Amino acid sequence: MKKDNNYPLIVATALILTLFLAFIDEGNYNFAWINDLGSWIAMLIYTSFFFLILFLIVKVILGRFQTVGNLFLSAIFLVTLGMMIYTGILNN
Repeated sequence: MKKDNNYPLIVATALILTLFLAFIDEGNYNFAWINDLGSWIAMLIYTSFFFLILFLIVKVILGRFQTVGNLFLSAIFLVTLGMMIYTGILNN
């Protein structure tokens, strides 16, 4: 039985998504947010949240299918869901 270890890829994807959101939101299209401790705490929370969602999607929903695109499919789903939540929060 092959043991599948996707944890590094899931962590990297969650970190890249969080860095992208921090780049466009926290730093206003730059990385000036790096100098603020509060932004690092927010980044840790967002990364943990994205990791949890990606982990659940990869292991529970897409766990039956052993394809290379599982993580990318879950990342697309996560970005779409995140943008829907983000725009929903801003429009209230």
